Amino acid sequence: FGIFLIMLITMGIFYWGFQQNYFFSDDFAWLGRGVLLQDSPGELLKIEGRDFNPVYLGLLGILLKIFGLSPLTYRILSLLIFSAATWMFFYILTRHFKVNSIIGVSAALLFGSSVFVSEAVLNLAALVYSLSLFFALVALHFYFSQAQPAAANETVPPPGKQNENPPLHRRIP
Repeated sequence: FGIFLIMLITMGIFYWGFQQNYFFSDDFAWLGRGVLLQDSPGELLKIEGRDFNPVYLGLLGILLKIFGLSPLTYRILSLLIFSAATWMFFYILTRHFKVNSIIGVSAALLFGSSVFVSEAVLNLAALVYSLSLFFALVALHFYFSQAQPAAANETVPPPGKQNENPPLHRRIP
Protein backbone atom coordinates (compact mmCIF):
# COMPACT_ATOMS: atom_id res chain seq x y z
CA PHE A 1 0.00 0.00 0.00
CA GLY A 2 2.91 2.34 0.71
CA ILE A 3 4.24 1.89 -2.83
CA PHE A 4 0.80 2.80 -4.20
CA LEU A 5 0.82 6.02 -2.15
CA ILE A 6 4.33 6.89 -3.32
CA MET A 7 3.27 6.43 -6.93
CA LEU A 8 0.04 8.36 -6.42
CA ILE A 9 1.85 11.31 -4.81
CA THR A 10 4.65 11.32 -7.39
CA MET A 11 2.26 11.17 -10.32
CA GLY A 12 -0.02 13.73 -8.65
CA ILE A 13 2.90 16.16 -8.44
CA PHE A 14 3.85 15.40 -12.03
CA TYR A 15 0.33 16.03 -13.38
CA TRP A 16 -0.73 18.82 -10.98
CA GLY A 17 -0.11 21.61 -13.51
CA PHE A 18 -2.80 20.19 -15.78
CA GLN A 19 -5.59 20.21 -13.20
CA GLN A 20 -6.75 23.70 -14.18
CA ASN A 21 -7.40 22.77 -17.81
CA TYR A 22 -10.96 22.23 -18.89
CA PHE A 23 -12.04 19.18 -20.86
CA PHE A 24 -10.40 18.42 -24.20
CA SER A 25 -12.40 18.26 -27.42
CA ASP A 26 -12.42 14.44 -27.47
CA ASP A 27 -13.99 14.38 -24.03
CA PHE A 28 -17.24 16.02 -25.09
CA ALA A 29 -18.38 13.05 -27.15
CA TRP A 30 -18.14 10.85 -24.06
CA LEU A 31 -19.65 13.46 -21.77
CA GLY A 32 -22.58 13.77 -24.17
CA ARG A 33 -23.17 10.03 -24.04
CA GLY A 34 -22.92 10.15 -20.25
CA VAL A 35 -25.57 12.88 -20.13
CA LEU A 36 -27.82 10.85 -22.46
CA LEU A 37 -27.37 7.89 -20.12
CA GLN A 38 -29.02 9.90 -17.35
CA ASP A 39 -32.30 9.97 -19.31
CA SER A 40 -32.19 6.66 -21.17
CA PRO A 41 -30.41 3.68 -19.56
CA GLY A 42 -30.51 1.92 -22.96
CA GLU A 43 -27.64 4.19 -24.01
CA LEU A 44 -25.35 2.01 -21.88
CA LEU A 45 -25.51 -0.91 -24.33
CA LYS A 46 -25.66 1.15 -27.51
CA ILE A 47 -22.78 0.83 -29.96
CA GLU A 48 -21.73 4.29 -31.11
CA GLY A 49 -19.56 4.05 -34.18
CA ARG A 50 -16.96 1.51 -33.15
CA ASP A 51 -17.10 2.28 -29.44
CA PHE A 52 -18.73 -0.16 -27.06
CA ASN A 53 -17.56 0.45 -23.51
CA PRO A 54 -20.41 -0.24 -21.08
CA VAL A 55 -18.16 -0.34 -17.97
CA TYR A 56 -16.59 3.01 -18.82
CA LEU A 57 -19.88 4.58 -19.85
CA GLY A 58 -21.58 3.33 -16.67
CA LEU A 59 -18.76 4.77 -14.56
CA LEU A 60 -18.99 8.04 -16.45
CA GLY A 61 -22.77 8.17 -15.92
CA ILE A 62 -22.36 7.64 -12.18
CA LEU A 63 -19.68 10.31 -11.94
CA LEU A 64 -21.78 12.79 -13.90
CA LYS A 65 -24.72 12.18 -11.58
CA ILE A 66 -22.62 12.62 -8.43
CA PHE A 67 -20.04 15.28 -9.37
CA GLY A 68 -21.41 17.01 -12.44
CA LEU A 69 -19.01 18.54 -14.97
CA SER A 70 -15.98 19.19 -12.79
CA PRO A 71 -12.80 18.35 -14.76
CA LEU A 72 -10.83 18.03 -11.51
CA THR A 73 -12.99 15.08 -10.45
CA TYR A 74 -12.25 13.17 -13.63
CA ARG A 75 -8.54 13.97 -13.48
CA ILE A 76 -8.36 12.67 -9.90
CA LEU A 77 -10.21 9.50 -10.93
CA SER A 78 -7.87 9.06 -13.91
CA LEU A 79 -4.90 9.56 -11.62
CA LEU A 80 -6.22 6.97 -9.15
CA ILE A 81 -6.90 4.38 -11.84
CA PHE A 82 -3.58 4.95 -13.59
CA SER A 83 -1.73 4.86 -10.24
CA ALA A 84 -3.42 1.53 -9.53
CA ALA A 85 -2.29 0.26 -12.95
CA THR A 86 1.25 1.50 -12.25
CA TRP A 87 1.22 -0.21 -8.86
CA MET A 88 0.01 -3.41 -10.54
CA PHE A 89 2.93 -3.09 -12.98
CA PHE A 90 5.33 -2.81 -10.00
CA TYR A 91 3.66 -5.74 -8.25
CA ILE A 92 3.96 -8.01 -11.29
CA LEU A 93 7.61 -7.03 -11.77
CA THR A 94 8.58 -7.72 -8.16
CA ARG A 95 6.36 -10.70 -7.44
CA HIS A 96 6.35 -12.70 -10.64
CA PHE A 97 9.58 -11.61 -12.35
CA LYS A 98 11.54 -11.32 -9.06
CA VAL A 99 12.88 -7.87 -9.93
CA ASN A 100 14.62 -5.93 -7.15
CA SER A 101 12.18 -3.56 -5.37
CA ILE A 102 14.23 -0.44 -6.10
CA ILE A 103 14.41 -1.31 -9.79
CA GLY A 104 10.68 -2.14 -9.75
CA VAL A 105 9.76 1.22 -8.20
CA SER A 106 12.03 3.03 -10.66
CA ALA A 107 10.50 1.21 -13.63
CA ALA A 108 6.97 1.85 -12.37
CA LEU A 109 7.64 5.55 -11.79
CA LEU A 110 9.17 5.89 -15.25
CA PHE A 111 6.14 4.10 -16.66
CA GLY A 112 3.74 6.31 -14.70
CA SER A 113 5.35 9.59 -15.64
CA SER A 114 6.15 8.83 -19.26
CA VAL A 115 5.19 11.44 -21.82
CA PHE A 116 3.63 8.73 -23.95
CA VAL A 117 1.11 7.69 -21.29
CA SER A 118 0.34 11.16 -19.93
CA GLU A 119 -2.74 11.33 -22.16
CA ALA A 120 -4.25 8.46 -20.19
CA VAL A 121 -4.33 10.70 -17.12
CA LEU A 122 -5.14 14.02 -18.75
CA ASN A 123 -7.74 13.08 -21.34
CA LEU A 124 -11.14 11.85 -20.20
CA ALA A 125 -11.61 9.94 -23.44
CA ALA A 126 -8.39 8.02 -22.67
CA LEU A 127 -9.62 6.93 -19.24
CA VAL A 128 -10.92 3.81 -20.94
CA TYR A 129 -7.30 2.91 -21.78
CA SER A 130 -6.27 3.24 -18.14
CA LEU A 131 -9.14 0.96 -17.15
CA SER A 132 -8.17 -1.52 -19.86
CA LEU A 133 -4.54 -1.45 -18.78
CA PHE A 134 -5.48 -2.02 -15.15
CA PHE A 135 -7.78 -4.96 -15.95
CA ALA A 136 -5.16 -6.47 -18.31
CA LEU A 137 -2.48 -6.25 -15.60
CA VAL A 138 -4.83 -7.81 -13.03
CA ALA A 139 -5.57 -10.63 -15.49
CA LEU A 140 -1.83 -11.07 -16.09
CA HIS A 141 -1.26 -11.28 -12.34
CA PHE A 142 -3.93 -13.98 -12.00
CA TYR A 143 -2.43 -15.88 -14.92
CA PHE A 144 1.05 -15.81 -13.38
CA SER A 145 -0.37 -16.74 -9.97
CA GLN A 146 -2.00 -19.85 -11.43
CA ALA A 147 0.95 -20.77 -13.65
CA GLN A 148 3.58 -20.70 -10.90
CA PRO A 149 2.39 -23.59 -8.69
CA ALA A 150 2.58 -26.03 -11.60
CA ALA A 151 6.11 -24.91 -12.41
CA ALA A 152 7.14 -25.10 -8.73
CA ASN A 153 6.30 -28.83 -8.63
CA GLU A 154 8.75 -29.58 -11.44
CA THR A 155 11.94 -29.05 -9.49
CA VAL A 156 15.36 -30.32 -10.52
CA PRO A 157 17.60 -31.74 -7.84
CA PRO A 158 20.80 -29.78 -7.19
CA PRO A 159 23.93 -30.90 -9.05
CA GLY A 160 25.51 -33.98 -7.47
CA LYS A 161 22.24 -35.25 -5.99
CA GLN A 162 20.45 -37.49 -8.42
CA ASN A 163 16.92 -38.68 -7.92
CA GLU A 164 16.61 -42.47 -7.50
CA ASN A 165 13.54 -42.56 -9.73
CA PRO A 166 14.20 -39.89 -12.31
CA PRO A 167 11.12 -38.45 -14.03
CA LEU A 168 10.58 -39.14 -17.69
CA HIS A 169 11.27 -35.50 -18.39
CA ARG A 170 13.28 -33.01 -16.42
CA ARG A 171 14.64 -29.56 -16.87
CA ILE A 172 18.27 -29.00 -17.64
CA PRO A 173 19.87 -26.85 -14.90
